[in-house]
Amino acid sequence: DMSQAEKRLAMIIGMNPIPFCMLYMDAKKVLSAKDRRGASVCPGLMLVGAISGTEAVKVLTGKSKVRFAPYFYHVDMFTQMVNKKYYPMGMRGPLQKLKKLLFTLKLRTD
Repeated sequence: DMSQAEKRLAMIIGMNPIPFCMLYMDAKKVLSAKDRRGASVCPGLMLVGAISGTEAVKVLTGKSKVRFAPYFYHVDMFTQMVNKKYYPMGMRGPLQKLKKLLFTLKLRTD
């Protein structure tokens, strides 16, 4: 029962738990988009495939520890920043709720 803007905000925060993209993203355009699509670039999609394939090999061979949610890797190819993090309560935890609140407040002031 979320509005489209709330769904988009949840997607932005979920896809960008460490918001490197806030340095260059116009969030108002993302939240007000009518076509219900998100932007992606081919190298990013290729990276997702490579990471997913590597994780599958790790599962099949048992040679390396596989980290499941609420662990995550965040790679921003535009800023060339990479981070691995753990949210004990996942995306519904207090830290993510605070980010959502701050992001909403920022949108209202812009």
